[in-house]
Amino acid sequence: MSTKINGQKPNKHLATKLFLPFAIIFGLAMTFLTPPFQSPDEPAHFLRAYQVSDFTFIPDVEGNASGGYLPESLFETILIFDLNSPEHINKLTREMMRKALNVPLKKETKGILPFPNVAIYFPVLYIPQATGIFIGKLFNFPPIILLYLARIFNLGFWILLIYTAIKWIPFNKWLIAALSLTPMAIFLSGSANADTMVMGYTFLFFTYTLKVAFDRKTKLDRKTLLMLTFLSVLVALSKNIYVLLSLLVFVVPVSKASGIKDYILKLSVFYGATAIAAAVSYFFVQGILNKIEVIELYYGGEPFPLINPDKQVEFILSDIPGFLMMVYHSFGESPSVIIKSWIGILGWFELIFSDYYYLFALCVLMAFAALSDHKKISTGLLAKGLFSMVIMAILLAFSFTMYCSWSAPGDPLITNLQGRYFIPVAPLALFLFQNRKLQVPSLVFPVVFSAFAIVSMVLTVRMLLFRYYF
Repeated sequence: MSTKINGQKPNKHLATKLFLPFAIIFGLAMTFLTPPFQSPDEPAHFLRAYQVSDFTFIPDVEGNASGGYLPESLFETILIFDLNSPEHINKLTREMMRKALNVPLKKETKGILPFPNVAIYFPVLYIPQATGIFIGKLFNFPPIILLYLARIFNLGFWILLIYTAIKWIPFNKWLIAALSLTPMAIFLSGSANADTMVMGYTFLFFTYTLKVAFDRKTKLDRKTLLMLTFLSVLVALSKNIYVLLSLLVFVVPVSKASGIKDYILKLSVFYGATAIAAAVSYFFVQGILNKIEVIELYYGGEPFPLINPDKQVEFILSDIPGFLMMVYHSFGESPSVIIKSWIGILGWFELIFSDYYYLFALCVLMAFAALSDHKKISTGLLAKGLFSMVIMAILLAFSFTMYCSWSAPGDPLITNLQGRYFIPVAPLALFLFQNRKLQVPSLVFPVVFSAFAIVSMVLTVRMLLFRYYF
């Protein structure tokens, strides 16, 4: 039965209905306005997706780098689009596109192409991109067309995941919709970047967990357990640190099961499968790194750090309080940059919005978090306490892994703290402000959401046009 807010009957499907057209229009704009390989690490993600499309799931390792024996035409195409001069003056030209379209695929002419930063990513993150590339290869399309097919399939699959997530969550639907249309989120979704799928899988798991916990009609039966477990396995295979999101299942009350024994049994099955998936992901990564001859040169030297995970771990364990202080100082050094790059710093971390837009976007997201669109459902203090614990655990795990993979042993700070890495935990952080007592007329939500989407889209498109075309 629908709940009336201030005498008005809200449309529980309006958030999904509005999200869909904005996501399609905004997403396609990012797909075709962003020049080839101008989103973070897209060249590497494209190569890894191509490798997965060949049903080669374990990357090749040669010397001090991992990658794959792939058509050399892929790298030849990537080299055409060097738009990142120090002055940021290079523009996309017709000549570049014409030259790229004239590069044939030549599947048989292969060489070792390194992409060490994404070679350790599990193939599940490249399902849509690899599907698009596989179809393109059937018609022997040139690499540049394969890239756009990877982008289109990545966008389409992401829209489906987020649409489902908004539909599943029983309250604060507008928050999930707005979070998914921030410039950073939609910019990544229109690329071949694997972070798109990480975002989609984590949002889907989070919203389904809340559906099980708070939707009166949903019980923790076998079908629900299977879906929860499947989504948790996807998250665990995506990136190991996000396996900590599985702790959110404790927000599901015992009353959702048929009894305490049934509850414990089902959670045991859930965590058993999740632990197996996390172990598979871990040993997948270690199996690659163990083949590297000189781990310090894994990323190829300058400008990358000379990493050595064993030495980093030894350094951390030798002074755990010192490491915790390092985490505190690392985040304290650049909170503004982290927040801005979470909302949107586009291109290769070069396209920055005005401070007024970041403030506007943050206020809108905070408003959607605090203003309830459902009168009778609230997460409560226990749930928020659990969310806080999971957030802190993920931040610590993230800091640990980033220090081991992007800092030299003994470095005083953790580097590469980009806000896009925190998109998967953004819903948890914002749900800490969820409050069913703060309500506004239901018409406010679609109006504010539409305004946010339009302003974000117009500013983003304008920025891309002036950077890459005018």
